[in-house]
Amino acid sequence: MKALDIGCGCHPIKGAVHLDMREVPHAEVIHDFNKKLPFEDATFDVVYLFDAVEHADNVLELMEEVYRILKPEGLVEMRTSYYLNPLSWRDITHKHRFAKGSFDVLDKSTQYGKDYGFYTNINFKILIKKLVGRFPCIDLYLKMQKEAEAHV
Repeated sequence: MKALDIGCGCHPIKGAVHLDMREVPHAEVIHDFNKKLPFEDATFDVVYLFDAVEHADNVLELMEEVYRILKPEGLVEMRTSYYLNPLSWRDITHKHRFAKGSFDVLDKSTQYGKDYGFYTNINFKILIKKLVGRFPCIDLYLKMQKEAEAHV
């Protein structure tokens, strides 16, 4: 199983290819993930985005790139700042904060995805969506599966 850890920072995921925008000790790939990711289509079985997506300039474009590099039926696991978490406001490098339903637009089986899915051609199936941690430090955790359909 081939995995990619986007925004690996100081806590890399064992066994994954580690990508970060900055030169951090574990990063094998230094790349601005606001640009096209330096991987071929359908390269990875799993992509991890732990405390990374909130740093993206354009979240939808990043998720489209993740979709592109995932194999059919590949998985995405992500954790990001929940907008009510006061620590999410402490980090000045955060460009976004998210509510529990923010990523529903990526799943065309959700009501929000049905109504606003026209913003993107990708389609993930949200498998898990939950708030994790104890207040006030709650984060949003998602596990999504790429649909088996052809690449965009």
